[in-house]
Amino acid sequence: MQCNDVVIERKIDEKITQFIDKVKKHPNQKHQICVSFYESKNKQTSWFTKKVEHRYWEHWYVNLNVAHHPKPDSGKSRDSKVVNPEESAPDEREAWHSGLELSLREVLFQIINFVKEKKDHIPLIENLEGASFPFEITISR
Repeated sequence: MQCNDVVIERKIDEKITQFIDKVKKHPNQKHQICVSFYESKNKQTSWFTKKVEHRYWEHWYVNLNVAHHPKPDSGKSRDSKVVNPEESAPDEREAWHSGLELSLREVLFQIINFVKEKKDHIPLIENLEGASFPFEITISR
């Protein structure tokens, strides 16, 4: 999916790279990504200075379990239950990817339905160009 905004796509790509690096450093751990939406308000702190304040109106917390499959060891028995989908037969790999895709679709539809039901707190769109709402993405440490 693309939003046709180079700045937003670059911001998301940077966070994806950051997440991948974190997963590589801490394999088989639970990880969390938070997407936060906010309004920017100018707040005057003194006569000559203004401060931009972020008023967050929604946070999406996405918990992820990334499972790393170990490489097959030549010393393991043929009966080993550990399967690396990238090294299995094409049919098995396709079935594994299809299962992941289906699971991801179900979660995305749950998010969409939840967002459709609870939208009274969403502010009016002020910027008709680019991103509708400013956002930030944080990755758990």
